[in-house]
Amino acid sequence: MMTFFHSTKAAGTAKSRYPTLEQRRRSRTIRSLAIALCAGIAVFLALQSMAGMVATKPVATAAHDIAKGSTIDEDDIEIVQVPESKALASALSSRSQATGTIAQVDIASGDILTRPMARASPVPAEGMTVIDVAVVSAGSSLFAGERVSLVTSGQCTGGGQPGTADQAQQSAAQDETNGDAGSSGEASQPQDSCMLAKDVVIVKTSRDSMDQDIETATHIQVALSPQEAATVIAAKEGGPIMVITRK
Repeated sequence: MMTFFHSTKAAGTAKSRYPTLEQRRRSRTIRSLAIALCAGIAVFLALQSMAGMVATKPVATAAHDIAKGSTIDEDDIEIVQVPESKALASALSSRSQATGTIAQVDIASGDILTRPMARASPVPAEGMTVIDVAVVSAGSSLFAGERVSLVTSGQCTGGGQPGTADQAQQSAAQDETNGDAGSSGEASQPQDSCMLAKDVVIVKTSRDSMDQDIETATHIQVALSPQEAATVIAAKEGGPIMVITRK
């Protein structure tokens, strides 16, 4: 009888020493999960360490395509972090810097906004006056901040400067000889025309609400000296005023 109880106890003890198949599978699963978790933590810490070694800075980028001459709004801007670089010295770094500026070129979605690409709305210099002028031109080709010259056909009255095509070509050739052709870069002045104002800044543009299939007048606000303003105002009653843009 005693032998029977001893045998039963011994059998139970021996059985408890060896885990079942289910227990072994569970142990392997736990070990695999622990190893994977440790590996993930190690990779995360390594990436964090590498990121801390690379200096970054915020830059303003275009959230979508922006057309040349458009006023950039806050919704047009997305701020991203990029590695620090000397090439980004002129990049705008905040929404406040870019909001309200004028796109000087066509900007593609994702492009970094720089100061030459997005300039502030022009502010007339001291002593200048701003007048509204209806000009014969395509409204989409003119934008705030652009420098243009105002010309009208016919004889000059009230202080304009007469010019011919030959004179304009000679002036352009002289500018090229002096190495200043890129800065002036104006088209030839029409024959028997009158230069009302040269190299003036457009402050604002707008287009008449008329049939888009016909040529309509574009209204531009330009900053002029008092003398130039008087000349342009006097010329409004004559022929149409045209714009000569830079090349």
